[in-house]
Amino acid sequence: MSKGWKIALTIAGILTVLGLSAGAFALGNWYARRQVTTTSAPNTSQWSPWAWNWRAPRKHGFTPRKAMPRNIPRWGAAPTFPTLSVEEAKKAAETYIQRLSLSGLEVSEVMIFDNGGYVVVRETASGIGAFELLVDPVSKIAYPEHGPNMMWNQKYGILGHYGMRGAWRWGTPVIPDISAEMPVSEEQARAAAQKFLDGYLPGAQVEAVIRFYGYYTVDYSKDGKIAGMLSVNGYTAQVFPHVWHGQFIEEWEAK
Repeated sequence: MSKGWKIALTIAGILTVLGLSAGAFALGNWYARRQVTTTSAPNTSQWSPWAWNWRAPRKHGFTPRKAMPRNIPRWGAAPTFPTLSVEEAKKAAETYIQRLSLSGLEVSEVMIFDNGGYVVVRETASGIGAFELLVDPVSKIAYPEHGPNMMWNQKYGILGHYGMRGAWRWGTPVIPDISAEMPVSEEQARAAAQKFLDGYLPGAQVEAVIRFYGYYTVDYSKDGKIAGMLSVNGYTAQVFPHVWHGQFIEEWEAK
């Protein structure tokens, strides 16, 4: 074989490898975008009870698929997660609060779901909600809730966190001059939440509403039982359902 042919075959081989690599990269990128799956709990296994899927945005906000959350492991049967107790979730949240370089915060509400714990932390002086936490059922560690707690919370939001799994960024000051007053009143937030529920889960009714800096979080019930929660933006009235909690088990509220 002549030297020219050897060079030509070598170049052809390199181009083939590069082409296959580019194709694999493009296919992998397309597949990842198609999945649109997010995991926000500390990763204790190949999958997490906090994973969920989203459909395209609707006129009331993001509308989740009905099969929520998608508790399907990659291989084999789904593992069994322990059920948190109220005391375990409360202790995890208090430990989280103690790590902050902030004072005047307390646990005001704990809700237990089959996917883990949910905790409201409020300001002791004002009584206004400061931020929301989730508690992993396996590690029993509290961490900032994703969604409105990070995107819409104007005083304790994403600027003060390492990210969805992290604790407070040490030394990062809370924005002190944020007002809790919002263009959307609590009554209007209730109305927006109920309008959303009428289409999303017919028969569901708005229950308790908690004010945070920039939004409201609303519990709702169906057939006399807590069925979930959602948040309403205090400036646009956009509704964001919390689709990651699972089935409600029990709750505790501070006096």
